[in-house]
Amino acid sequence: MLHGRFGTAKLMMEGYNMNAIADREGFAIVYPDGYSRSWADGRGGTPADKNNIDDVKFIESVIQSVTARYPINPERVFITGHSNGGFMTQRMLIEKTNLFKAGASVTAHISKNILQNSIPGKPISVAFISGTEDPLVPYEGGYVVDGEEVLGAEDSVRRWVEWNGCNPQGEVKKVNEKRGETELEIYSYGNCKENVNVRLYKVI
Repeated sequence: MLHGRFGTAKLMMEGYNMNAIADREGFAIVYPDGYSRSWADGRGGTPADKNNIDDVKFIESVIQSVTARYPINPERVFITGHSNGGFMTQRMLIEKTNLFKAGASVTAHISKNILQNSIPGKPISVAFISGTEDPLVPYEGGYVVDGEEVLGAEDSVRRWVEWNGCNPQGEVKKVNEKRGETELEIYSYGNCKENVNVRLYKVI
């Protein structure tokens, strides 16, 4: 689990209540700390990017260390992150696809910088959770304060649907359609290569 810009591993662990779920479901969580409370997610604007920190190698090394020291199944490693950590999640899924079973980005999409340099090495399940009125990471894409241009949430999903060879016609489930309240639309794309899937949680 990768924290956002200005976040820390400790805040991530205390704020997301994932430890209780891990205890219940029987999986381990690793909360790494990024350089100067940031990750080198490839957009170019974070302290980690500006100082040429090799966070791709760092996260790969963390995975290797943990799977060597603990009874972790290396075929079932997942990655997720929020904001800057979500952009780093996308970088890892695209550049180091073989390390992961699946991944999810919260409040983050695909960076155009990363898109120009890499494509995933295999089909992999991916999810996005994005809000339509997010003031920092525009749902429709564009420029983010601490980095370069990014795709929109739906464009990012379409890219993964294409890479994974999924049926481009997704199924839509709507949750809480009461007028004036936050709504949720879940877009699911199946019939992908190697039985993976792609999902968008659109928070309206």
